[in-house]
Amino acid sequence: MTRKEILKSPYYWTAMIQVALYNCAERFMAQNGKNRTQLAEHLGVTKGYVTQLLNGEYDHRLSKMVKLALAFGYVPQVTFVSVEKIIEKDSFESKNRWNLSYEKTVVRKDTKVKTGEWESLPRQNKEAA
Repeated sequence: MTRKEILKSPYYWTAMIQVALYNCAERFMAQNGKNRTQLAEHLGVTKGYVTQLLNGEYDHRLSKMVKLALAFGYVPQVTFVSVEKIIEKDSFESKNRWNLSYEKTVVRKDTKVKTGEWESLPRQNKEAA
């Protein structure tokens, strides 16, 4: 499956929303010192439901996802963007990932080099890197 096909897949976007909701739940538990049992009590659901929620084993109605997000202290914001714009942006970012990481400066034992200049490092710094 190509990246373009993935970006056009409803399963990909469903999973992205599930991950975002999972992250809200995890942050809520961390910030409030709650475990899964306490989260279930907070939501008024069973521990099994919380397990399904955190494992991404659900496909809720939109109204249920909004209710969960609000219970975690978050407001969901939905935007609709054309698939072609997403593919174009993804393609641009993919092409530029190497360039962005390549130009990072690395510091090794008081020697600054760009990541592409390893050959110019003194031998002892190469081994330490």
